[in-house]
Amino acid sequence: MKEFKVVLVYANSMMDNLIPLSVSYLIACLKEKGIQVKLFDTTFYKTAEKSSDDERAEMLQVKPVDMSEYGINYKTSNMLDDFRKLIVDYQPQLIGFSVVEPTYPIAERLLNSIGDIKGDIKVVFGGIYSIFAYNKIIKHPLVDMVCYGEGEETIVNICRNMSSNVSLNNLENMVIKEDDQVFVNRKSSLTDLNKLPNLDFSLYQKERFYKPVGGKVLKMAPVEFSRGCPYTCTYCADQALTESFKESGKWFRQKDNKRIIEEIECYLKEYNIEYFYFISESFLSMGEKKLDEFVELYKPIKIPFWFNTRIETITHDRLKKLESINCDRISIGLESGSEYIRKKILKRNYSNSYFLEKFKIISEYNISVSVNNIIGFPDETREQIFETIDLSRDVDAESFGAYIFQPYQGTSLRDYCVKKGYISEDYLAEDVHFSSGLTMPQITKEEIGGLQRTFTLYTKLPKEYYGDIKIAETFDEEGDKKFKELSEIYYEKYA
Repeated sequence: MKEFKVVLVYANSMMDNLIPLSVSYLIACLKEKGIQVKLFDTTFYKTAEKSSDDERAEMLQVKPVDMSEYGINYKTSNMLDDFRKLIVDYQPQLIGFSVVEPTYPIAERLLNSIGDIKGDIKVVFGGIYSIFAYNKIIKHPLVDMVCYGEGEETIVNICRNMSSNVSLNNLENMVIKEDDQVFVNRKSSLTDLNKLPNLDFSLYQKERFYKPVGGKVLKMAPVEFSRGCPYTCTYCADQALTESFKESGKWFRQKDNKRIIEEIECYLKEYNIEYFYFISESFLSMGEKKLDEFVELYKPIKIPFWFNTRIETITHDRLKKLESINCDRISIGLESGSEYIRKKILKRNYSNSYFLEKFKIISEYNISVSVNNIIGFPDETREQIFETIDLSRDVDAESFGAYIFQPYQGTSLRDYCVKKGYISEDYLAEDVHFSSGLTMPQITKEEIGGLQRTFTLYTKLPKEYYGDIKIAETFDEEGDKKFKELSEIYYEKYA
């Protein structure tokens, strides 16, 4: 392939400092084929009033950490000016944007800033949002194509065709716009995860490796164990992804353990990693044989790690094995303490007593655990949110996340929200750390926000404080003052 240059744009929420799989795979695939690539990463630009970690720390959900002690600060230059300069100086043939729904506006701002200098440069969008919203994205006057399938092999094929002056109109996984016509091509077979190259972290700033965990800042890298999920929760897009890719193969795929260990050893050698985040929708959904094999292979490594899993996958035997190889932390999604919401709305079919029984198992091991909850589900009442608070009070977790439901593209709950009139069809969902976008008759957006702010106070402080906590729910002078007072009590006696 003749000299070909690509700029990859990672449109990221500010200070969300976990290195992504998506762009890291794309960098690796391009470099493997000798394609020149540069990265524009928005992580350290101030694109909002507060970062998600700042929001969570203010709401007492995580320990506050001063990232500047690790050389992690916001850039002082202008994001749009810096992006324009990169495009002018580098003169790429292709710009690729990787987006999720909440970060699409950042990508749009960047793209609009180069409208006058774009010329013959092709622009492609990819990422989870692109899979479900390609019809919207392709309408942008500066967008030439959208990848609505997996992107690792696709981006190489785009470069190969462009370099050889071959039409892109029949390229698999692609939605192409040419002369006001839009071509929606078939999806290719799904990628064999074992054949992908190692993630390439070489283009990120060195500060991007550092991530706060439990009040500590650690040099961390992600490792992909699987794609997809065997479960079908209604607030998650995996069910729609399974349907969207049914002609291409099985969406839920697991990587071989030996391949995983090869990657881990590579990252330790090349980047001196001190902590891993094992990426899987439900880590312990793997079979017993596969888990036993991984435990044996990982024993000589023993670098601490963290993962997400479902409560149904917890057993004494599994946790004993994980503790033996230095598992540091597990995140469990409870999501709702209301059995009605959990079973009827979310399709998570277990009882509260079952959750508590399983959670007691975790408490017997030297493994930290955080519990994730979501509030503000469609039709959820204040009383049902308090069912989540009540169940959380019965659980001895290191921390509780209280996120606000967002109706993301591709989820069945989004369709439900549109049907009920809670959102418009063109609503763009935000980050789960920020305000609700649903207009519902039984509870206001402000009340949901107030319950999110005070969730930790309700779960950790004695019930005699409930009257004061109710005052702290309100975002006014009195409420802010009361929240500050209660926060001091929390840190002094209950944190």
